[in-house]
Amino acid sequence: MGSGFTQVADFRANCSNPALTAPKVPGLMESLRDTYPGVQRWEALGFYWGDKIVSMTCAEDTPFVVGAQSSPGAIEPAEAERVSVPM
Repeated sequence: MGSGFTQVADFRANCSNPALTAPKVPGLMESLRDTYPGVQRWEALGFYWGDKIVSMTCAEDTPFVVGAQSSPGAIEPAEAERVSVPM
């Protein structure tokens, strides 16, 4: 397989890996709240690999009031059951 496949595989294993990315969301949201104190409600929007991150971060104690996913094919049923906001 060519280097394009290797680049995609590396991206999936690192940058877009939900297990590595989702834990960063609470810190990001804290920073965003500090930077934009006038924003009272936040939503989560996931495209492609971000869909799974949305389902993982829209569970109990989520900072989001709603979540949306463009192609939630990687979502596991147990994750969907934990979602606590409209999706």
